[in-house]
Amino acid sequence: MTDCARLQEAMDRLNPEQLQAVEHLDGPLLVIAGPGTGKTQLLSLRAANILAKRDVSPSNILCLTYTEAGAEAMRKRLVELVGRDAYGIQVCTFHGFANAARTLYPDAFSRAASDKLATGLHQMRLWTGCFSGVRFVSRFLAFTREWPGIRMKCSHSFRR
Repeated sequence: MTDCARLQEAMDRLNPEQLQAVEHLDGPLLVIAGPGTGKTQLLSLRAANILAKRDVSPSNILCLTYTEAGAEAMRKRLVELVGRDAYGIQVCTFHGFANAARTLYPDAFSRAASDKLATGLHQMRLWTGCFSGVRFVSRFLAFTREWPGIRMKCSHSFRR
């Protein structure tokens, strides 16, 4: 089966709203939908459709998703739809893209690109500092965590 036939077959299975998004060929597109609704498939089809119908280099297409799993699934679908050209499309997470941009263009950012991601311990210290005066309670969690200098408790009912 040819790439065009695979693309058309996949597009034939879309609902009208999904098809409208896939056929939006010019300019950026933001897709907001819940989990399991086909966002990864839709964006993969859109990228393949742009390559099929426009004189565009794969390197001029950027596909962003929230998770590494989503990026991996999108890459796999793109390879199935367009073959080798899929490897020229930039597919990454929002965080990965932002980190690459900070590394490539450090002068465009007010903070140094050498900043590191917060560790779990640092995140907990920030969380505790922000909410130290708030009585935090979750109906879903009941735990106590202690690290040197940090103590956080959650109980079952909301207290004001």
